[in-house]
Amino acid sequence: MKKFILSVLLIMIVAGLAVADDENFDFNATLKLAENGDAEAQNRIGVAYNNGEGVEQNYSEAMKWYLKSAEQNYPYAFDNLGSMYQNGLGVEENDEEAFKYYSKGAEFGMTRSLNELGFYYENGIAVEKDEQKALELYTKAAESGADIPQYNVGRMYINGFGTEQDYSKGAEWLEKSAAQENAYALRTLGYLCQNGLGVKKDTARAFELYTKAAEQGDAISQNNLGTMYEDGIFVKRNRNKAIEWFKKSAEQGYPTAFRNLGVTYENGMTSKSQKSRDWNRKKAIEWYTKAAEQDDDQDIKAEAQEALKRLGTN
Repeated sequence: MKKFILSVLLIMIVAGLAVADDENFDFNATLKLAENGDAEAQNRIGVAYNNGEGVEQNYSEAMKWYLKSAEQNYPYAFDNLGSMYQNGLGVEENDEEAFKYYSKGAEFGMTRSLNELGFYYENGIAVEKDEQKALELYTKAAESGADIPQYNVGRMYINGFGTEQDYSKGAEWLEKSAAQENAYALRTLGYLCQNGLGVKKDTARAFELYTKAAEQGDAISQNNLGTMYEDGIFVKRNRNKAIEWFKKSAEQGYPTAFRNLGVTYENGMTSKSQKSRDWNRKKAIEWYTKAAEQDDDQDIKAEAQEALKRLGTN
């Protein structure tokens, strides 16, 4: 029964600010500059409306100012317009328009635009699928030092997307991202360390990396930590700690954690105490039932249904 999960996910950058919050930001003064045609100020006002910074949040107003700034070829405006169209903020969601603006942003070397174009090419959205092009774009974005594209490059090498599978090269990029505490990179690197893929096998480091990601709320890492405690990998077996981490993962709706809780409680049915066996059976049924209700993972659902039959509930 496979308890450990790699699940190398694609990260999408959500709509955010191209300019960080500035304590000295003066909305009214910047607005005057924007009204006088200053492209940087126009984008900055768009950011303010986008984020509700010094003014009530208004995505439509943000769009208006981003467009004014983009008319003057201000790079950050292209970046922001792509995000607005991609996420349907202040405008109807439109991947074709998002792709258009990200393409313009990418011409100026904008990190987010390059990364999101990679996403579009990798998945064949608004453009013909091209994993090699996606890897090229992710790599250009990663050269800026940003953790998310660094993770995406590592993920592509690990999976052999757009290139030959290369765990070692993937691990190199994941190390860069993990150094910036990217939870997905921490988790994936932890898996590589645990299994000796592209790196020396090191369960101690795997445990450390999973813990860092789990403390950020990464459900898969929480599940993996639970498994390490349940099976006594690197740490001494600790059923209570295993349940604690499995529950944290399950609270986020992660199907494998539901199943693993069922397994853990079912294993507790070997107790000498009838009362303890009955209690563990009840808890096992409870968690297997929840796992069987999950439609996102048909394998987990099937395993849970079989377990329920084994426990005599069907």
